[in-house]
Amino acid sequence: MTISEKELRSMLSAVPVGIFTTDFNGTITFWNQAAEDMTGYTRTEISGNLCRYFLPARPDTPAKNDELCSVFCGGKLRNCECFFKHKNGMLISILMSSSLLTDQAKKPVGIVGTMTDITYFHNIEEQYKSLSQSLANRYSFGSIIGRSEPMRRVYHMLERAAESDATVLLLGESGTGKELAARAIHYNSGRKDKVMVTVNCSAFPETLLESELFGHVKGAFTGALRDKEGRFEVADGGTIFLDEIGDISPLIQVKLLRVLQTKTIERLGDHTSKKIDARIVTATNRDLTKMLSDGTFREDLYYRLKVFPVTLPPLRERKEDIPLLIDYFIGRFNESTGKSIKGVDPEALKYMLDYCWPGNVRELENAIEHAYVLCRSDSIQISDLPHELFSENSGGALCKHRQQLSPKRHEKEMLIEALQQAGGNRSLAAQLLDVSRVTVWKRMKRYGLL
Repeated sequence: MTISEKELRSMLSAVPVGIFTTDFNGTITFWNQAAEDMTGYTRTEISGNLCRYFLPARPDTPAKNDELCSVFCGGKLRNCECFFKHKNGMLISILMSSSLLTDQAKKPVGIVGTMTDITYFHNIEEQYKSLSQSLANRYSFGSIIGRSEPMRRVYHMLERAAESDATVLLLGESGTGKELAARAIHYNSGRKDKVMVTVNCSAFPETLLESELFGHVKGAFTGALRDKEGRFEVADGGTIFLDEIGDISPLIQVKLLRVLQTKTIERLGDHTSKKIDARIVTATNRDLTKMLSDGTFREDLYYRLKVFPVTLPPLRERKEDIPLLIDYFIGRFNESTGKSIKGVDPEALKYMLDYCWPGNVRELENAIEHAYVLCRSDSIQISDLPHELFSENSGGALCKHRQQLSPKRHEKEMLIEALQQAGGNRSLAAQLLDVSRVTVWKRMKRYGLL
């Protein structure tokens, strides 16, 4: 059966993909209905124009980057991304494939090509790149506020950590910014385009944490109705951040040690090992060396985790950074609340510099937010600040006393103070300490406060 040229053109016009043909000189000779709908140009308007004018590889240099010209040299062009200037003036992204048209003597006489509008997907890709850059900027080392000598040392260590794949242990009190530091390491590392998974180890009971980290198979325990990926599997190729690592049980310590040694995991209820490539960053506010002495933390796991330790200083040891942090939080809360607060009254600032800040940067942030609720002028006054800053036990004397305490006594004192401020409410105390309610309960039990 022979199909006439007219019938062929009619059939091609019915195809939902843009189809065009050109002659040997690159002049468009055919333009189907889908191509008209895609570009806004009718067949009459487009015919007789050079394809390189309408289909540049880059919109900035259309005459020098005509991908279609390569068809005459190579014979085919597959999935070439081009730009096309729509009739309305907008640039659309097109995925194009084309082949040579030849006569009966196999002599090239032109090109037949297909066009698919991928503008939507191109825009999604650009948005992804923009969001990735936004995350990189948000978690850059410059986003960690501070110019003090202790913080300059931290920046140096974090930069070195980001350059390697070594396991990192972040040490420091609650509220010093350990999670922010972990994100800065990830988003400035070679894994920044992969996922970062965060797990608060103290937020799960032992059995749930095991399943959460390593996954489980169907029937592994009551309620395991289907297979489930663990966080390590989700983080494959990226980074997993294990916060409150000092609170994990002996069983989880053994399993985590095996992951570090073999780079493999086994789902709960399964006996098959799976290779995992996840960079491990951990954090704790506990004294792990003391836990080694007490026998509550494995020595072999400790040294596996402590390949590259970074200690984040408490706010009381870098008070010169407090004005910088205040300015940062004021700028952020101005933006979110619509207020125009310019700064802090000098007398109020004096109290803030004298205060010990047991909750560190997190407590400072909460104090500024508290002040924003009360402030009715263009500067934060003493009356706008939380009353804890002015209590008899919150001044420089207590701050010096705390510096002399052992980490264990310091942790107990912070817990008691948080419970007092919260009126015995464990959930509120957990918020003040920036830890989970489960952690508050564990510490109360540890220090005989139940």
